[in-house]
Amino acid sequence: MFERDMGRVGPTVGSVLVTGAGGTIGTAFVRELLAISPLARVTALDYDESRLTMMVRIVRDAYPHAWLDVIPSDVRHMQQSEYDYVAHFAAMKHVRTEGSVAGIARMCDENIAGLAAVLDRVEADRVFLMSTDKAADPTTVMGMTKAICERMLATSGRDCTAARMGNVAGSNGSLLEWAAKSTTRVHVPRGIRRWLFTPQDAARLALLAVFAADPRTILVPASNPNHQRLLTDVAREAAHRAVVVEVDPDPADKILEVLSGRDETVDYTGWHSVGVLPLPHTSEVDRYA
Repeated sequence: MFERDMGRVGPTVGSVLVTGAGGTIGTAFVRELLAISPLARVTALDYDESRLTMMVRIVRDAYPHAWLDVIPSDVRHMQQSEYDYVAHFAAMKHVRTEGSVAGIARMCDENIAGLAAVLDRVEADRVFLMSTDKAADPTTVMGMTKAICERMLATSGRDCTAARMGNVAGSNGSLLEWAAKSTTRVHVPRGIRRWLFTPQDAARLALLAVFAADPRTILVPASNPNHQRLLTDVAREAAHRAVVVEVDPDPADKILEVLSGRDETVDYTGWHSVGVLPLPHTSEVDRYA
């Protein structure tokens, strides 16, 4: 996906800070970046030492001579620093985390305070945020935190962009990852349909937003809603030994995935497989407070 638009991304020799670099999308982003820009100076930050180490192994295997600095730290503990670009992936993304007050508190802290730390402590020509489809008319705390983050970009006075991506198949902690690993049963919400994107899809959309998008815009995949698949079918295909059990969906679950809200207009002209919408107007900042 996005192959016809990737020609917009030229090589860079600049410095790029990648937060959440040990995650599925962060790792894919570093690999895709170095494939285009082997001379880029990449700083990879992640609080999970094991995942960060695995990312380094993966990247070093493909690009042994790449300039790669590693910071095993929480993004909220960042020091004052300066880069040409920031690609901010660090976040809590799982709606299941909302099952406790402590989980909600940590999600708000990590997602909102994490971005605030980046905006406050890092000087950069451009700051990019990986957002989520759940920020469009949010019905969950996670979606609301990302919607707030988009509005923080809009009011920052910085050159900022974002991208909304749907479900990334097989990402850390995902339903499909569990379906492939489980030896007992996998519970899947009944009737829920989702697009399934690959880590490479997500990384490429992020690259387009970092290096090719206009300032103060959000990029979304130009995906046909009719191509969304039942999660039950997808889980059954992924499950090797487990039994897939349908359960009632959570009241906050959207039956179909959406990438733009009711009051948002996406411009699909000018790109082959990408839609563009503006960062929210500053008057909307307190909408989810």
